[in-house]
Amino acid sequence: VDRLAAETGESAYLAISDGRIGTYVAAAESPRAIRHVGWVGQDVPLENSALGSALRSPGLVVDRTGAIEEDITAISRALPVEGTLGIAVSIVGPEHRFGIEERAEHETALNHAVEALDREHHLVGLAVAHDGAAGGAHALAVGLAHPGQKSLGRGALHGLGWCAEDAAQLVRAGHGPVQV
Repeated sequence: VDRLAAETGESAYLAISDGRIGTYVAAAESPRAIRHVGWVGQDVPLENSALGSALRSPGLVVDRTGAIEEDITAISRALPVEGTLGIAVSIVGPEHRFGIEERAEHETALNHAVEALDREHHLVGLAVAHDGAAGGAHALAVGLAHPGQKSLGRGALHGLGWCAEDAAQLVRAGHGPVQV
């Protein structure tokens, strides 16, 4: 996301979704004075958002303006992953800086970033913890491997599950959002 933000001049985010909501887990802010900021740990509804639409159609670039915040445009693309959980990358910024030419340039940069992420890292594990109550605490953990590494060891996968559960317990206790 750092390279994407530097290339586009807009904020870039990595989100993970359990199919009900998306959660931004990594960000690189735009260097500009007027920018989209502060969404790491933020939950985003999937309905009508660029993130939600991208997660439903991995590989396609989707853009929306005003879906989550007025005058804000988001362009998103999901990585192809197996299972019910999803991962997507987004570029987010003020609507006035997303003209036709800028959108085309941002789409190209986003495609390159997602393809590089998919090529450079192999998604090998996802874990989710949720307390089951409506609007209850939840946490997601992701395991990435470098090329040539086919999977995480059994201990690492077990640790991934514990990581998600520990984060959910902290959120339930009122300490969230957290990163572990």
